[in-house]
Amino acid sequence: MGLNFINDDQEIFIERNTGDSIICQVITKEIDDVDIVIFWRKEILRLIGEYSDTKFQILNWLIDSRNSKDCVVATKDEIAEANNVSRVTVTRLLTSLQQANLVDQLKRSTWKLSANLLQTNPAESSVLIHYVRPK
Repeated sequence: MGLNFINDDQEIFIERNTGDSIICQVITKEIDDVDIVIFWRKEILRLIGEYSDTKFQILNWLIDSRNSKDCVVATKDEIAEANNVSRVTVTRLLTSLQQANLVDQLKRSTWKLSANLLQTNPAESSVLIHYVRPK
């Protein structure tokens, strides 16, 4: 995978809820076009602390199995069977995706995938990770 860091700058962002200014270190990654969608999906899993080849496979299956409304209609057991993994693995991944607002459970077996997960042009996407100490 071609990955280069092309700059290293600081920017100031305004926190929407509090109005606080946040000085952020900005690192820009240059990624080959061929790898961009794969890289984006793996990066999302890394950011939510769920990266593994198995969970990457499940995420790809969810994205590939969505309907025209970006919903997947399948139980956790069906997702597990389709990916030859345990229900526990599917539950862990879906729970983390829900906590990150990347998937919403509409019904027991209907999962709505977020537009943030389905980036059509991740080459122009940014993710801000704000580190804070627990209260």
